[in-house]
Amino acid sequence: MASATDFIFTFGSDLTDPNVMGTGAVSGTVTGRIVGLTDNATSSAQSVFIDSFSPNAGASVPVDARLWFSQFENSFTVQNGVITSAVFHADNDFSASLDRLYINVPIYGAGGTNYASVGSNNSTSVWNNQGLFGITFTRIDTAVPEPATWMMMLIGFGAIGFAARRSRVRVLGPA
Repeated sequence: MASATDFIFTFGSDLTDPNVMGTGAVSGTVTGRIVGLTDNATSSAQSVFIDSFSPNAGASVPVDARLWFSQFENSFTVQNGVITSAVFHADNDFSASLDRLYINVPIYGAGGTNYASVGSNNSTSVWNNQGLFGITFTRIDTAVPEPATWMMMLIGFGAIGFAARRSRVRVLGPA
């Protein structure tokens, strides 16, 4: 069975990091979904939704960051249903109402940064420089049946219908 693998992600501010505090970070949490990854492969997400964001500066969520104006990186490796590598970087050109979601993007030299401004021109923020250790991914299973599976299901439904019809004819007797 081919598998489209989706994940929920969550990360929050790490205000113990001096690099985070130097950005003027406002404490917060981001929750979203990564949709359409391929299990046991490296692939690009079909969508990266931000479902909730605090502090919310009036941003309309959910929003698909993959559709923002600037898409710089979009690569996820999934092994046996676990994200083992991730780099996602999208901006909305710093001038629209929504901008900037990073997932594990190297900014300060060590590790990756998880960040979501979700305001105009960096007006609100959540920073976390802990890379993949600072983000939680939870798999959502979405199996996609292969054509042979669909054919077997149709044959099975046909056999059930035939048996039900035949049983009804026996009960009623010949006409």
